[in-house]
Amino acid sequence: MSSPLTYTLIVTNTGTWDATGVVLTDTLPSEVVIDSVTPSSGTCFQASGQLICDLGDLLKDTGKLVTIVAIAPSAPGAIINTAQVTSNEYDADPTDNSATALTRVGRITYLPLIPQD
Repeated sequence: MSSPLTYTLIVTNTGTWDATGVVLTDTLPSEVVIDSVTPSSGTCFQASGQLICDLGDLLKDTGKLVTIVAIAPSAPGAIINTAQVTSNEYDADPTDNSATALTRVGRITYLPLIPQD
């Protein structure tokens, strides 16, 4: 039995100027199946195992949200999701332009309750 996973990605411009041509690239694990993608603005599409979201321009001190709902693999284990963001402008501090999430997928065991007299 597979369960839904929800990834919520928030892209925030903390730079000095507005950012143009903002693109979010999410390398989802091959074990998950995308159910839906909802950007607060812009468009998203899948290509070569990646989810690419063209978020357009991002004003200084503002953010945009991308919500991804995916189906987790049925086998237990760890899956890693990595996302990165780019823009047309030079970024003096690119260290905050990517994020990685580790999700542990476990097996659910159902134990029936049997009443005893």
